[in-house]
Amino acid sequence: MRTQLRKLRDIWVCVDHPNERRPAQLDEINARQRPFRILPVPEGKPLQPLGPDVFYGQDSEVFNLIDLARPNGARYVQVQSGQPAALPVSADVIPVNSWAAFYYYSLVNPTWNVGLKNEWTTVAKARLQTCADTLLALQTTSGTTATNAFYGGFLGPSAGGYFSEDTSTAGLVMVYAYRVFADPKYLYAARAAANFLRNVQAIGSCGVNFTSSDAAGTARLYTGGISNFVSTASGFYSDHVFYPASLLALQFWNELKATDGDQQIGASAAISGAFTYVPQQLLSQSMTDLRNCFATGIYDYIHHDTRTGLSATTPAEFYNAFPATKLNTGSVGTGSWEYFDGPSATGTIVTAYNIAKALSALYAVDGLSTQVQAVDDWLQTFASNAAFATAANTSSRDLARATTGTYSASVAPSRKLLVRDSSNGYTATAKNGDSLYDWGSFGLMAPLWSRRRATAFNTARDAAITLIRRYTDGQPTDSNFLDFGFYRGRQGLSYQTAFLETLYHGPVPQ
Repeated sequence: MRTQLRKLRDIWVCVDHPNERRPAQLDEINARQRPFRILPVPEGKPLQPLGPDVFYGQDSEVFNLIDLARPNGARYVQVQSGQPAALPVSADVIPVNSWAAFYYYSLVNPTWNVGLKNEWTTVAKARLQTCADTLLALQTTSGTTATNAFYGGFLGPSAGGYFSEDTSTAGLVMVYAYRVFADPKYLYAARAAANFLRNVQAIGSCGVNFTSSDAAGTARLYTGGISNFVSTASGFYSDHVFYPASLLALQFWNELKATDGDQQIGASAAISGAFTYVPQQLLSQSMTDLRNCFATGIYDYIHHDTRTGLSATTPAEFYNAFPATKLNTGSVGTGSWEYFDGPSATGTIVTAYNIAKALSALYAVDGLSTQVQAVDDWLQTFASNAAFATAANTSSRDLARATTGTYSASVAPSRKLLVRDSSNGYTATAKNGDSLYDWGSFGLMAPLWSRRRATAFNTARDAAITLIRRYTDGQPTDSNFLDFGFYRGRQGLSYQTAFLETLYHGPVPQ
């Protein structure tokens, strides 16, 4: 009605719409408006949970995952995708507490945790102490360095022997715990762990059951490496198998030396049944010997040359030394570098987890050395394997439950790496050996990758911490099933998490 209209500049406006403006008027008003001053919100959360800009939520998810897995003895790499963890896994008490402790120490260390909330560091410190004390209860402390060759080793429940990697990681936890809590019991434990690892290293030169350069086991061979496994049987029998991942011992020794100085490590006497000669020597010399093992290499009696498995040109899973028959360990020596899926003649695969542990340890000790750069550059050359590509006309529903896709080496290593082509005379190749991205290997190499390829690293990290739909069935309930890739430790090449797989232990047969 005309009585309800009023003149507003050059237009008539109804009383029901008193703020009505023409487009030109709105533009004029906006032009005169002072811009809003947007203040940053402390600890702001992302508006869109499926595409986060900050990671507080994801950080808490990681913390909670580790906090739940650790007391239940569930080793993270044994979580079966799409299935509940098989708890407890008593044989994995040492690995799960060791790797959890590394994570907690990263939250406690003031050099690494810049900007972290105080309540996080408080809880992490308490968890670190729990991990250290749990491990401490598993250390062998009977006898002395002069009477017990196993003195200082860490032996997991229901384990048939000592894994050197377990003692390396647990020993490093003891060093970290000593730095945080200044309790001498942790320092004594770290020294004892270094003692055991030196004993294992010295088997070739000093052991009664020594590593050999001939199949019959009559000539001594000191590689400088640390055998993967030592049986609990009396006599100090090892498997004489050397993994690049054993460089974790180098990282442990390096941190111990930085904290406690150079010192004599190893048995202080020729223990009956274990050593013919006294294995004790300086920590610094033991570090040099171990470093040289994977820098120079070990002689291969099949290829008749000296090579190292931690190499872009001669990659291998481990060195399997003589003697041919190894008492109390069950392995058969070949005097050559072998592969995850077979011996020197027919093997084609190495595992990313083995390489990642070695590379991360070496980077922590040597920094960006020539060898670290060469192996890291080589990992970036791996091409996508057509055997694991998505077949044409695959439905979204089927793809979500599969692992196929196009592999990108800049995202993360695949769990297995194909380094030799069996269909082409076993010539060198570089392709993904399966269809699973290995986020555990990515995490181990994160310090290195974030330094060398920051942009690609951040993009890959976004993939691991982004919530995705597990299923794409076209049903309204699809959005109810969301998942993080880091929950699984692995994802398919199209970032799937709904696939099923068998449990995988990594390169060390635990």
